Amino acid sequence: GEMAIGFKVLGGKTFYFTNDGIMSKGIVEIGEEVYYFNGLGRMETGWIDSDNNKYYFDEDGKAHKGFLELEGKKYYLNEKGIMQTGIVVVDGKTYYFNSDGEEITKGWFESDGKKYYLNEDGTLKVGLNNIDGNLYYFADDGSMLNGWIDVGGKRYYFNEDGRMHKGWKDIGDKSYYLDVNTGEMATGFKVLGGKTFYFTNDGVMSKGIVEIQGENYYFNGLGRMETGWITVGNNRYYFNENGKMHKGWKDIGDKSYYLDVNTGEMATGFKVLGGKTFYFTNEGVMSKGFVDIEGSTYYFNNLGRMEFGWLTLGVEKYYFNEDGKMQKGWSTIGNDKYYFNEDGRMHRGWKDIGSKSYYLDINTGIMATGFRELGGQTFYFTNDGIMSKGWTEVKEDKYYFNDFGRMQKGWQKIEGKEYYFYPESGIMAKSTIIDGREIDENGVVKDLTKKLIVVDPGHNYGGDYGAESTIDGVIYKETELDMFIAVKLKNELEKQGYNVVLTRQIFERPMDDLNTSIAKRVDLANNLNAAAFISIHHDSSNSIMAKGTTSFYSSWKSGLDNTDIVPGKDPNGYDWYDLSVDLTPTKEALVGKDLAKTIVDNLSSDVNYSNRKEHDRNLGVVKRTNMPSVLVECGFITNPEEAKKAADPNNQQKIAESIAKSVKQVIG
Repeated sequence: GEMAIGFKVLGGKTFYFTNDGIMSKGIVEIGEEVYYFNGLGRMETGWIDSDNNKYYFDEDGKAHKGFLELEGKKYYLNEKGIMQTGIVVVDGKTYYFNSDGEEITKGWFESDGKKYYLNEDGTLKVGLNNIDGNLYYFADDGSMLNGWIDVGGKRYYFNEDGRMHKGWKDIGDKSYYLDVNTGEMATGFKVLGGKTFYFTNDGVMSKGIVEIQGENYYFNGLGRMETGWITVGNNRYYFNENGKMHKGWKDIGDKSYYLDVNTGEMATGFKVLGGKTFYFTNEGVMSKGFVDIEGSTYYFNNLGRMEFGWLTLGVEKYYFNEDGKMQKGWSTIGNDKYYFNEDGRMHRGWKDIGSKSYYLDINTGIMATGFRELGGQTFYFTNDGIMSKGWTEVKEDKYYFNDFGRMQKGWQKIEGKEYYFYPESGIMAKSTIIDGREIDENGVVKDLTKKLIVVDPGHNYGGDYGAESTIDGVIYKETELDMFIAVKLKNELEKQGYNVVLTRQIFERPMDDLNTSIAKRVDLANNLNAAAFISIHHDSSNSIMAKGTTSFYSSWKSGLDNTDIVPGKDPNGYDWYDLSVDLTPTKEALVGKDLAKTIVDNLSSDVNYSNRKEHDRNLGVVKRTNMPSVLVECGFITNPEEAKKAADPNNQQKIAESIAKSVKQVIG
């Protein structure tokens, strides 16, 4: 009747009852041991599955713990007696048990998606191991690794099957090289198959331009280092025999190139280096000599430097502006002008452009301006350098140049008119007498078919000065008043068709002594072979009452006839001077007398002057001239009324018209 507790063998079966007498079932821990009792409470042995765990109970019913060998198979059960599967570490050693709990003692196995390899002693391989001739790498937990692995400072690559890779390996768009013997990942330079490659510290094969320790190299699409000329993108580079990118100047054969000192890019086009300008072709060749660039010509010396300014090549000269462009055509340099031919040569000598001619100095090339002596001939060039032809005015002087540009000198007939050009200067003469021929204010020689009248404004500003008077504070000067009438008389005579020459011009101020003054007047008229000579004067007297007009002639013409000359009297009663008369006067003397009478008669009636008659008197200008000659006194400047008339331009004009009428009546 006693309640059972503890183990109890009943009917040959072992049971276990708790201290409360309850029969145990399932897995039961008793003390440090584990047992199994089935649903009937009977203790069982051998393999038992319970709660997804598997146990092995020995003959004594105790759960086996530790290694278990059955039928040649080995199992491992932990301290709870549970059979282990997968990787189990026992006493520091790693073992692998399959899903049946059986120990795999050697070779490959997988667990949780990982692969392992067991040694013959059942331990997992770790680290680098050679298996069947292939190298594998296992982590510390024995799992096989793949991909990049660092081992002992070296880097390796293991394929997906775990085998160490050797040789080339492409991963994505990157290439690597693993030593064919050791499998070590290559870094740095590597010669493979006679070709040089470069691998980064990450083992990536380099492509393109790569900087390595301050130097640049080029590796093509296959990673092979290349030398010589390489085009990358739009740029071109040069790599020396050692593969290093060249920077700076590079000579190849007889050609020079420049590679940028920073980028190594081959220079093309214009480049300023060291303050000098160079030009490189599209092929990078440094230019020398003449080069045409975009429509302009440049010159680069033997060092390739662009020339600026003047350049002498042999005997030829060229000029390049501040941009280095060779000048063509006209160019102003400094204050001078030059002409450069189409090939840029500075022109020397004559140059025709269209219908215009120019001269460039034979030595300097400077365009000629102004007067220039060339080959013994005088030429004139305008400020624009154009050679003058025909009429040319320079500083109010006129010149004439023929169709060849040569200055004309001496007597010249131009467009039917005659002119005179001074031999020394080439200046056209005007308002003067040369070789007995009168030249008007326009430089034209007067028509010799017309009669020539010499009009003499009496006196000068020197030893032959005329009379003066002062009336009511007004000064009347005969020398000037004579000129005013003479100029007007000249105009009136020219209207009537005469050629007229003045013995002095209104702009002249001759200072000759009396004798010289008279001699010049006489010589002028005689040399011109004038048809008549009229000397204009004004009278003066100590008496302010003296008035009227007087004329003088000479019956004795000393230059024509000196026979029958005797002392005599003036026919009209002037006896206050000595007189020599010609008993047989010449025709010129008789006409002169007639002209003298006609003039005073007309002045008396036309201008209302008192007629003081014509008088025979041996005055130099009427005696020594070889043509009809008259000296006419146009009123008294000492008479207040006649002085005012003498200064009146209207009265001067009337006197001129009256005298001109008289000349026409007598000379014809």
